[in-house]
Amino acid sequence: MKQSDLTKEEFLVKCKELLDYMGKDYSGDTILLNSGDNSCIMNPKSQFYELFGGYSIWGVAEYVAKETNKKIIWENEDY
Repeated sequence: MKQSDLTKEEFLVKCKELLDYMGKDYSGDTILLNSGDNSCIMNPKSQFYELFGGYSIWGVAEYVAKETNKKIIWENEDY
């Protein structure tokens, strides 16, 4: 399945499924991200690879934020 095989609404659902799997909460007005979310889906055995191979979690979260009028906030990772 490719993104072009899905309607905009279906693709948004798939994006939210990926964010759910990655533990990203998009239920409020913001989506909290951290540096690990720059990681790309690269494992061909992943259930998400066919649709999101090469995409970062950040990229998917950015799409969901744009489509649902949410703001992305970067988590402070000062150690």
